Order: sequence, then C-alpha cells, then structure tokens
Amino acid sequence: MDNKWRIFFINHDYQKLISGLLIINISKAIEIAQKYNLISRNELTNKQQGLKIRIGQDISDASEVMRLKVNLIDPDRYNNYEANIFRIPSLALEKAKMLNRPRTELDVLRSFKFRFKEIKPLFDTIKHARNVSAHLLETRDEVGWNVNVPSAILRFIEVSVSLPDQIETIEKVKKECFDIISYYINPQSNNNEEEDEEKSAEPQVHKKNSGNIIKNILYKVENVEKQTNTIFEIVNQKKKNSTINEDNEIFNDDDDDLEDDEEETYPVEKLLTRDTLRQELEALSTINKKKFQDEITSPMFNILQTPVISEIIKYLPDTIEDMKKLPDIGWRIQSQREIMEKQIDFLENKIKDILKRVNKDII
Repeated sequence: MDNKWRIFFINHDYQKLISGLLIINISKAIEIAQKYNLISRNELTNKQQGLKIRIGQDISDASEVMRLKVNLIDPDRYNNYEANIFRIPSLALEKAKMLNRPRTELDVLRSFKFRFKEIKPLFDTIKHARNVSAHLLETRDEVGWNVNVPSAILRFIEVSVSLPDQIETIEKVKKECFDIISYYINPQSNNNEEEDEEKSAEPQVHKKNSGNIIKNILYKVENVEKQTNTIFEIVNQKKKNSTINEDNEIFNDDDDDLEDDEEETYPVEKLLTRDTLRQELEALSTINKKKFQDEITSPMFNILQTPVISEIIKYLPDTIEDMKKLPDIGWRIQSQREIMEKQIDFLENKIKDILKRVNKDII
C-alpha cells in the first residue's frame, strides 16, 4: 500500500477526471454570471472557449483556471469592473436578492456558492500532492498524508458539478480512495489479516513483526501530531508579525478569491450533486434490502441495485414515473412486478424527496 496515493497522478484517466471537474465547475460559475447579467454573452463565450482548450490537461496546468477573472458589465460594490471567478457566486446571489428572486432560486445559488468555496482549497491540496508525486520519489508513509490526499479527492468529487460520462471513472477513483483510507485508519484490521496468513508458519517471528508494525504506526501518528503543532506555531507567529490592510484586501491578487460574505452562518446542505445523490440512494438501498430481505430472491430485483442507481444518476428523472421508465428498471418491473411494486410503494415518498433535492442547473 506504500505510495498507493500516487495512483491518482499516475493514471491519466484519473488526472483527466480531476482536472475536468475543476474546469466544469469554473464553467458553471461563468454560466451563472451570464444568467444574472453580471457578464456579457461575448464574455461568456470567450471565457468558455478558453476553458475548452484546457480539457485533458494535467492537474498542475489545469489549476491556472482558478486565477481566471471575468469582465463585469456593471462595477461591484468596490467599483471593480473585474472579478475573480471565485467571487461570482456571491455576486450572483447578491444580484438575485436585489431582483427579489424566489426563495427556491436563492437556495440553489446559496448551495452552489458554499460548495464552490470549497473547490479552491481542495484543488490546491490535490495539486500540491500531484507536485510531490512528480518531484519527490521517496516513500511518504505518514498516516496524515496518506489519508488527506484521498480525502481531499473524495470531498472534491462530492462538491463538484459533474457530467454523466464521468460517472464510471468517478466510481473507480472513489474506490481507490476508500481502499487507501481504510488501510490507514484500520491498521489493526490489516495486522489481523497478516496474522492469519503467517500464524501457522512462524508464530514467534510474526508476533515480533506485528509489534513492530504497531510501534511504527504509533510513531507515524506521533510524528504527524508534531508536524501539525509546528505548522500551527508557524501560522500563529506569522499572524503576530503581520498586519492586514482590510481596505486593500479585495485588490490583492493573492486574495482574489476572498468573498464579501455577509452571512455568518453556513446553511445545512440539502441540494444534491451527482455524488451526494448516489450516497443518498445507496443509503436508501440498504434500508430497502433489510426491509425485503426475505422477499428479494436475487440482487437484480432490488429496485435500488447499483446499476439502477447509476442509471438514475445518469438520467436524473424528475418523478417516480419517469424513474420507472428507465431501461434498467423497466425490465426488472416486467420480470418481478409484485415485489418491485412493493418496493416502490415503500420507497416512493423517500425517493420523491431525494429527487426534489436534485437541481439540474447546478448538478
């Protein structure tokens, strides 16, 4: 499992997915800017053409889009006619409020805004890991590092707007993430597997090795804590030795992504991305299997089997009736109508609630 985290930066499809998600999210922000007349249609076209040429770039090159600025039709409150892309959701929400747009529309914008805020720090973490992978060939065996890299990628996927043709690769990347994280946060489980394999052959030697493994893990954890404390000390010292000019903060290129947030509290996230939609449906599938465990004669007749969930995520039906018409669900209903209809009756209200929380404008 050593250096397994490098797989995200060695595998071309994985890199293409991660950089592609960033470009899709930036593109969505530009579309929102034009929708609320913050930018002209020509500006939208020009910026999106510039993004298209970056599709397929590696993570480091694609990261340049996070510095993108757009030309505003009207100046913002600071009299700027130019805005960093990460300020667009705030400006759009401000404009929507001024136009007295419906609460549901404001909720959609607010949801996108708070998800979009996470994109930059998450991608910065991923980019840093990519650079380490490219330039530092030594093994990175710190627990924190090996958990942080896949965790950042998982969360990046969760908050991102994505496309149907990315679903398969997303699931492969998530599995890699889960495997790596599980290995490092459940070391005892890994030790037990090794014990089962070696116990009959060399019990005394294995006992000694097992002890060394645990000692090594504890050393790693202690080392991570020391590094973390050192980082906090450096940050605190920098705070003491520096002053911030709040009036000029908005004009600082390094702080272009700072937002003028008037909201002090973060909303509870209710609207779903494709990835969080999958999580909700998988949780519902578990409940469904338990409810009908004695009646479902084959996994294929679970109304929320994994292929069905993938089809729902791909086509995003608006209603239960639309969902029942999906190809991978229709044949199941025809084959086992009675048990399938029972499951639909049981899950109908829950599925309706989930589908209502999917907003196709920002998914």
